Formats: sequence, C-alpha cells, structure tokens
Amino acid sequence: MSPIDMTNASTAEQVTALAAELFEPGDVVEVRRQPVRRYQPTSRWIKARALATAVPALLDDNRSGLDIYFGANPRTGVGQRSAPGVTLARAMMLDFDHVSDLSAVRATLADVAIEHEGERAVLAPPTAIVNSGHGFWVWWRLVEPMEELYVRTMAFDLLMTKAVAQARLNELADAKRHAEAVEAAKAKMAARRAAGVNDDTANVIDAFNARHDVQELLEAHGYLFVPRGGTRGETFIRPGSSSQMNGHVVTCGDGRRRSIHFSTADPLNDGKFRKGIRCGTRDAFDVFLKLQHNGQMTPTVRAAAVLVGKAYKVEPDAAVLARIVDSPDAEVLRVAIWESPTLSDAECHRIVREAIARHTGFDKQVDRLASQLLAITSAQNLTGGAR
Repeated sequence: MSPIDMTNASTAEQVTALAAELFEPGDVVEVRRQPVRRYQPTSRWIKARALATAVPALLDDNRSGLDIYFGANPRTGVGQRSAPGVTLARAMMLDFDHVSDLSAVRATLADVAIEHEGERAVLAPPTAIVNSGHGFWVWWRLVEPMEELYVRTMAFDLLMTKAVAQARLNELADAKRHAEAVEAAKAKMAARRAAGVNDDTANVIDAFNARHDVQELLEAHGYLFVPRGGTRGETFIRPGSSSQMNGHVVTCGDGRRRSIHFSTADPLNDGKFRKGIRCGTRDAFDVFLKLQHNGQMTPTVRAAAVLVGKAYKVEPDAAVLARIVDSPDAEVLRVAIWESPTLSDAECHRIVREAIARHTGFDKQVDRLASQLLAITSAQNLTGGAR
C-alpha cells in the first residue's frame, strides 16, 4: 500500500485521514500543546474519531505559539501520559530530523534491508509520511498490535541496564588486570636482568633472548593475555582490539618461546605465509626491535647489549667467524655451501645470512661476512668445487 497523499487536503481532512490509518476509532489519543519557552506542556485526550473536530482549536493554539504533538500510540484512558498508560502499539514511526528532501528519505528507506540466515527482508512501504516542519515522520501501521508494551519496555530497559552495567564492570576488570600484568611483567623483567650472568660466548641477540621472555615483553607493551591451556600456549589480545583472540605464545622445538600474531592490525604481523596463514612469528628480540626501537637494528642491539651486560662493539670478522666455527651453525654453513648443489643462490644466501646473524647483531658485518663466504663458494664453482 502506498502512503496516503493529502498534499492538497485541508488540515482537518489530513488529520482525519492520518488518524484512520494509525488508530482505531475508539482509541484515546493524547495531544500535547508544548509552549516554546516553557518546559511543562499541557495535554488533551481525544478519541481518534473526534480528532478532526479539535483541529480549529489546535490551529489557534499553534498560531499563538504552541507546538502541537500527538502520541504515537493510544492511551488507556484520559489523563494517562506516562509509560504505564501505553499498553499497546498499533504503529511504528521513524523520525527524520532536519531533512527537507522527501526523495532522499524514500531512497534511504529503499536501501534498508535485514539479512538473517541467508534470507533478506526489506521494509514494507510506509503507511504515511508526514512533514513535521523540520523533517519527516514515516509511519507503518502494524498488522498485529504489540500488546503489553509497558511490560515489554520495562523488561527491555532492565536487560539493557544490566548488560551495560556488566559491560562496564568487565571493562574495569580488564583494565585492572591489564595494568597489573604490565607492572608484573616489568618487575619480572627487571629481576631477570639483575639476576642474569654475562655469557661472552653468545652474541647480543641470543643473550637477550635467553634473558627475556617474549610474553613478558608483550605484556609490558599492552598485550593482554588470556590463559586457555592446551598446546596453543598463552592466547593474547593486541592493544586496542575488541576481538577475543589475536594470537598466542608457543614453545618451539628449540625451547624458545615465540609469539604468533594473526591480526592484520598488529604491528608484529609481518604478513608472511606460514602453513597457508598470513601471520607474524616473533621472539623476544623481535618484539624489542619492533615495538621499542621502531625496527632500527643498531639502536636495538646497543640497548640490548646494555641490558644483558655485554660490551657494545663490533667484533673483528675473524673473531665472529671463529665463534661460528665452534657453534652448530658451522654445520649449517658447511651443508649449505658445500653439500647442497641443488640450492639456488638466493636460498643459499638466505641460509648463510641467517646463520651469521645469530652471532652478530650488526647488519653490515652480516652482509660483509656473507659476501666473503659466498665469494669463496663462487671461486669453488669456477674451479670445479662442490657448488
């Protein structure tokens, strides 16, 4: 059914037609006369069938400076103004304030749709559209009235109040737990640094990872951990997230704890594919590098060296190579360079760099040593060596 068009009708005719669409003839309608400069309005209660007879007096009131309103739903009797006096709803109304373009209102209504379980529902054509003077009221007469409206409204208000209160309590509890976790993590980190020993055989990065736990660093930077048990480690929520899970901490085969970050808004998610999933995998030094030093390696190594009690200096290349020879990485390099002719040059270069980087935190030194080793490999290729 299309909205009734009363553009050229008199005010009394418009009121009569609208009342017939929205009310039953015997319904009691509250008409409020609202003074512009006084807070308290006065009301009249008129049967829907007699609203037209009240129009002349209401027009006089309007010309004298009163705004005229009527209740959207029938009252139970004369004198009923508050919610207990409204027990049923025959209509639904949308109020478009400060809108002058009726076509824009119609276009908006046409775009409204609700999708649920694969089914799509759209709004039915409105019963009436009324120009309120500063916008439009759009009305729909319900096929069946909503009864016990006051009881339903009270129940809904109570449920909403309880839900809002519980949500606020949850927010406060989370904030308290978050603050306590951050302070505990910082205190634990300080205690571990104070109790640590200087290991001259390890490079700065390994020493840092051995001394610091990735979970403590994440907590210190605002990540909220939710213990869930099982093999997935500690589940965490990144700062500013409303999700229930953004990643977790796991213990890897080498005994080192690493964090896995799934949220695309997480700065620790580098977007690399791991087992078909875009995520970021980080150890303690990675977190320290990214979150505390904006990914700048040299300042990070300098700060890490201070924290683990190591001198911040670039060792001679020979000293680094000597340490690599005495480490398990010597076998990694030997296999990559001499015994894996099927490896591409790019893959070989990556393995060599990663192995060297475990023994020095200086990018230029890593590049220089990798170039030297790969140059040896190239020379062997020219003379008929393994690669």
